[in-house]
Order: sequence, then C-alpha cells, then structure tokens
Amino acid sequence: TADRSELEMIFNNLLSNAIKYNREGGRVDVALARADDHLAIRVADTGIGISPADQATIFEKFRQVDNSAGRRHGGTGLGLSISRAIIEKQLGRFWLESEPGLGSAFYFQLPCIPAAASHVPPPDRYETAPHTRPQTSGRILLAEDQPDNQMLIEAYLKKTPYTVDLAEDGSQAVQKFQNERYDLVLMDIQMPGMDGITATQKIREWEAQTGAPRTPIIALTAYASGEDRARTVAAGCDDHVSKPIRKERLLMIVQYYLRTGVAFQAAGEKTMDGSPETTGNL
Repeated sequence: TADRSELEMIFNNLLSNAIKYNREGGRVDVALARADDHLAIRVADTGIGISPADQATIFEKFRQVDNSAGRRHGGTGLGLSISRAIIEKQLGRFWLESEPGLGSAFYFQLPCIPAAASHVPPPDRYETAPHTRPQTSGRILLAEDQPDNQMLIEAYLKKTPYTVDLAEDGSQAVQKFQNERYDLVLMDIQMPGMDGITATQKIREWEAQTGAPRTPIIALTAYASGEDRARTVAAGCDDHVSKPIRKERLLMIVQYYLRTGVAFQAAGEKTMDGSPETTGNL
C-alpha cells in the first residue's frame, strides 16, 4: 500500500480542494471504511460541483474544473493527477462523483496487505554505509517517458536538496548526460526508441572513452526477477528500484548513492532491496 507520507499528501490535496471549492456555510465530510481486503476513503463537500465534461478530464495534468472556477480558486489538476497515480500504482482505485451546484465526492480505495507481508527489512548495505555527511545538493537525470511517473518521482524529490532534469527517452538521456554534469541517473528500462538498457550501455561507453568519473545509474523497472536484475547490472546499472515506486525506497537509494559516491557492485554484494546480484564487478 501507499506509505504514510503519500496518504498525507493525497488527504491534504483533497481536503484543500474541498474547502477551496465549498460555499460559505457549506460542509466537508471525511469517511473511512475498512473491509478484510481493502480500505476505502471518501472526501465530500457541498460546493460548486463538477460538470460531466470536466469530470472526464479533471485528473489530467494542470486541468482546472473550468475557467471561471480556476480564476476564483486556482487549479487542482496537478495534485489530483499525482494522487491518482499514487493510488493506481498501488493497485487501488481513485474516482469521483459530482453534480454541478450540489458538491463533489472523491473516493480512493487501496488493497490491505498484512503487516508481515508488507514489511521490508532495511538493506544491509545502506545500514552499514559510512556515516558521512549527507550530500546537501546534487543533480539527478531522470530518464522516464511516462508523464505520470515523471510527476510522481518529481513530487517525491520535490522537498529534497536535489534538482531533477528530465529526459523523455534513452537518446535524450544520453545526449543530456554527455552535455551536462549529473551526480546520479534514474533510468527507466522500458522506453520507446532507445530503451534504458541501451542508453546505460552508451553512457558507460562514453565514460570509458572520455575518462569521465563513473556516475551511479539506478534502473527503474517493473520487472524484478533475478534475470531482469542481472540484465540491468550487466548493462552498467548500479542498482534498481522496482515499480510501483515507493517514496521511502526511492529516497533511501538516492540518498545512499549521493552520500557515499558508490557507483559499482562488488561480487556477491546485495542490491539496495536486499536481493543478491548474479554478476561480479562491472
């Protein structure tokens, strides 16, 4: 399921919208229901409501309910788009019910995972990393073609001391990497045109040819089998983050690599998620 900080972000967005679009003297209600296999939450208001046409597009990036409401209240599209992306990546549902002039109700539902099943032990390598001072700044290149994933990762990194530069495919990632200086690369493996595997190989070849220092590359992948992990490591990735991406794990891995400067796997070491690698030194 989504972690606490993600749920807080969604709640804050929905409550802020409900209050913002409510009429004076109106009402905002929050309801929670839990069954054996899911948790359902509703945030409802008695405000201006949303027309059927706007309901079809309200979750799009930067979309406002309508021009007049946008001028009076400000847009809500980015927050709703990120909220829906978080819920859907956790195999949940996010939807709304609304009628103009009568208010709106936003719902989201998440599957419940037993505590024992959802617990992930802390990675050994992170826990035993040198206790050096955290890097207070850093440039990250994010290679990701899906807008929802772009927004989600940028939102996760928004309050960190790191800046994020976006590449929308492998070719653009290679070009930006060669023209700029980055401290870490987040590389989506499945991209149209040049995929993340090929882009990583080209970056490693360029580093070797130019004598540039090796930059940590973290694979972003929906496939987490041993064979898939070995393939990313063989291409030159230093670690991986499995999709759906969890904020806590992403920040932990980013902080580890930017803090320690480690950019290679030693034979037999574990990746940050605790899984053993099947290859030796890169």
